[in-house]
Amino acid sequence: MRVESDSNGPLWRCPREKVIFLDFDGVLHKGTSETFVKLPLFEDFLRQHSCVSVIISSSWRNADQRYLERLFSDDIVDRLAGTTMPEGLLPRRGQEIDCWVRLHRVTDFIALDDDAALFAPTWPKLLLIDGGKGLVPDDISALHNCAERTAHSQKLLETSNFDRLDSRSRRSRETVQETPFDPNRAKGGL
Repeated sequence: MRVESDSNGPLWRCPREKVIFLDFDGVLHKGTSETFVKLPLFEDFLRQHSCVSVIISSSWRNADQRYLERLFSDDIVDRLAGTTMPEGLLPRRGQEIDCWVRLHRVTDFIALDDDAALFAPTWPKLLLIDGGKGLVPDDISALHNCAERTAHSQKLLETSNFDRLDSRSRRSRETVQETPFDPNRAKGGL
């Protein structure tokens, strides 16, 4: 069931409030082994964070939707929201993701990838995975930290009396919230 399809990649389901752009090779398995041995670790993370959707940014995105869905556990399939645009339309994966998030107005996202060359050197929301190992518990901890930090920030915003802040304080708060993602310290958005 496709909700939308265009040159920016098919959207199978409406994305949740947070999005992970997922590469497969070097993330869900070592290199290009196609074993998906790291998928259970990633799915466990998703089970703990119900507000997270997955957009497939991997070169695997060109495969049939049903095939991609069969790779995942039954309780996780509805978290797969779609893919980025077909490969080759833009020179870098980071640009494809930027296009996707602008089109779908998503602000809280992170990319899991093992190839830094596919992103601009200053691209802020990349959690770089060691492709020789694939996802490891430290990577999952970084994702948990991002999710918890984002949830905590949102709760603070909801409980504060934001309307009473003068415009100077409001600008300061917005600047603090726009701090870029630092994959080495797991800061930023998820």
